[in-house]
Amino acid sequence: ILGSVNFLLQLNIGILYKKTSGLMGIFFIIFYLLLFVLETAVILYCFPVLSRFAMNAGWNLKLAIYMVFRYFPATIVILILFAVALLLLYISPLFLLFVPSCFILVLQQLVEPLLQKHMPKQ
Repeated sequence: ILGSVNFLLQLNIGILYKKTSGLMGIFFIIFYLLLFVLETAVILYCFPVLSRFAMNAGWNLKLAIYMVFRYFPATIVILILFAVALLLLYISPLFLLFVPSCFILVLQQLVEPLLQKHMPKQ
């Protein structure tokens, strides 16, 4: 589901970039870019939530969306780290050997305390 949404957002951004001009075109390109960033943030929370909780896909997605907005400062840090990781991979393919694992390690360190807040009390 998230992959197809990602594809459609990128497709719309590409079509708007090629086919539109003026303020309305710029508005919709920025709108779709913001939706793309929001969807990326949801993806970055969705898989840690999936690994921690046993719930259906709808509730998993709802919790990921909730965490994006509830922990907005952490979300900004995570998105910046993700952008840096992508930039490093763009600079040199050799970074593919260690950048993904380093990013996931840092992501785990940032998201783990947030997930602990949502664990049921035993």
